[in-house]
Amino acid sequence: MNIPDGTNFTYELVGPITRSDIVGARVLSNVDFNANLLEIINGTCVIPVTPTIDGDEDEGQEPFDFVVKSYVDENGDTQELSGVQTRVVILADSTPTDTTTTTPTYSVKADQLEYNEGDVIKYSITTTNVPSGTNLQYMLSGTSIKKSDIVSNSLFGNFQVINNEAIVYIGIADDIEVEEPETLTFSINGTGASADVIILDNDTLDIDPEPDVKKPCYTKPTAGQPITDANGSIISIPIVDSGCPYVFPPKVIITGPGYGASAIALTDSNGRVTEVRVTRSGVGYNRNEPDDKALRCVIDSYTIISPGQGYTSAPDVYINGVAGRAQAIVDERGYVISIQPTDRTTTYKEIPKIQIIGGGGLGARVMPSVVCLDNTEYENQGYAKIGTGRYVDCP
Repeated sequence: MNIPDGTNFTYELVGPITRSDIVGARVLSNVDFNANLLEIINGTCVIPVTPTIDGDEDEGQEPFDFVVKSYVDENGDTQELSGVQTRVVILADSTPTDTTTTTPTYSVKADQLEYNEGDVIKYSITTTNVPSGTNLQYMLSGTSIKKSDIVSNSLFGNFQVINNEAIVYIGIADDIEVEEPETLTFSINGTGASADVIILDNDTLDIDPEPDVKKPCYTKPTAGQPITDANGSIISIPIVDSGCPYVFPPKVIITGPGYGASAIALTDSNGRVTEVRVTRSGVGYNRNEPDDKALRCVIDSYTIISPGQGYTSAPDVYINGVAGRAQAIVDERGYVISIQPTDRTTTYKEIPKIQIIGGGGLGARVMPSVVCLDNTEYENQGYAKIGTGRYVDCP
């Protein structure tokens, strides 16, 4: 079959097996065990199917067929397949049943309930069935809690579990601001374990407020409808709501009609998603052209795809055959490490073609990042840096 990269397909395990025989219980699925879409990448897709170990020594071999049932074509339609399958045999289980509970558990507590500014909080973490050396992440939160309240100037961190135990110390900054008592919540990410303490201002030690039980924020960012050119290639993906802060930028998945598009999320200094940078435009997505929304699209920045080599001076950057609208930066190794826009007034209705010529080298390739603005935003921001994402564009 000639199936393009990015195509999502569905498989089924057919035979005398049940959901309990497979880790993850997926006998009919179009995602892997991490809930990521099954997609063809460079003509290949690896699907791990792991049999469970139930300890039933009397159970014989279990044959089944791995069948590729259908795929989603470039128009978003499901195409059924037949005859695409292979036989798999699960050998008899000779491992005795382990009746010991292996589900991990997590708990955390502070050594006291109330602390003054300038104190150090000691959190004791206890786990069960967690391997030694496991790294976990934590988050600090609260209604009025900000990173300047913490000595490390950060609301995030990590620790390592050794013999099902760990200790985390959090220093409280002693500022000069008069504040009401604040509730600080220490949460272990992805476990549900948390502990609250009360931070008292040094001048209000006798105040006994009710604990703030507000939970950490889990709102995901929301993207708007992608802006495309006349061929359905994605030009820009707007952010409607930045959502809650992330420790690491989230993964971006582009679905629906069309194929081949990819993008990365960029976050600001607070960990909130502020920009989705398109790295491949794809083709065939639902058309939503700038003129349909009265938008004006300009180049905001550039992403280095390949730095090239051998450059002895800054090469010229041509945008749709026109030079002088961006400036290349070359380091002492002869690599192009950055492209800086010098023109944010020229508008585009499709991803422009970028050529890097001259400078004594070759091989540098870049991808323009385009942002689409309404007339008011264009007038207010068209001559200034628009993107606020945190990123590195050098090799």
